[in-house]
Amino acid sequence: MPKKKLHNHPVSGFIPGIYNFCDRWCEKCSYKANCLSYTMEKKFKEREGEDSERNVMHLRDSFWNYWEYICRSAYDVVQDIAKERGVGIEDIYLAEPLREEGLWHKFGTEISDDEDEYSYIETFDIVNICQLYEVLAEECLDEIFGFLDEQDWKEGSEEVKITEEALEVINWYLDTIQPKIREALFDCLRKDNAVAEAMPGKEYNGSAKVALICVIRSVDAWNVLEKYCHPLAVDIQHIKVVLEQLEKEVDYQFPYARTFLRPGFDTI
Repeated sequence: MPKKKLHNHPVSGFIPGIYNFCDRWCEKCSYKANCLSYTMEKKFKEREGEDSERNVMHLRDSFWNYWEYICRSAYDVVQDIAKERGVGIEDIYLAEPLREEGLWHKFGTEISDDEDEYSYIETFDIVNICQLYEVLAEECLDEIFGFLDEQDWKEGSEEVKITEEALEVINWYLDTIQPKIREALFDCLRKDNAVAEAMPGKEYNGSAKVALICVIRSVDAWNVLEKYCHPLAVDIQHIKVVLEQLEKEVDYQFPYARTFLRPGFDTI
């Protein structure tokens, strides 16, 4: 029998849906132990090490054999997690409601690539701004790396540490902002049939909020680089203007994003 919940949280320790509203930077996350997605992916990697690559590749030759292998592995992984946490397997499943947005749905499907839907989203200014930011950022980063290579800063110095941290943040979120924006737009269009019908409790606001957080943290990181890379200050300022415009567009398209409470991150 599954154990009862304590203070509205499953005894398994997992926070339902927390992985839907994060920046995917697991290395920096303090909620790894509460994330079923992270735990399952880690377990899958461990099992892949146990299974020979040759056997797995052989299964790929047959769709149904490979699908059976994936399903069986998923069940075995959940069993392992339940055993480690001293709970019943039912408690793991109870931690993730069997709904459209749940983890079990996520593992079995991917976002549709409907051509009309995709084309429509391409017309949004918010997507075009994301693309502009990526182009400008990549060009500027090339210049920054060249500039930093010419500096005679000592290894381990404050300048090296601070600029490396800023670059790490920028590079990570460079690949996160646009996907989160698109995810929010796709989800909003499918559930409300129009972005203009955005509602406070809708989960696409959570995706938009993650994008906002990534934008704000990116601006902070660019501020650091502007301080240490004086010759590129003008280019960096242009990039910050683009990010500020992107932030305004997110607020416009998703007016309830900032107040959305992400499970685990914004709630106890």
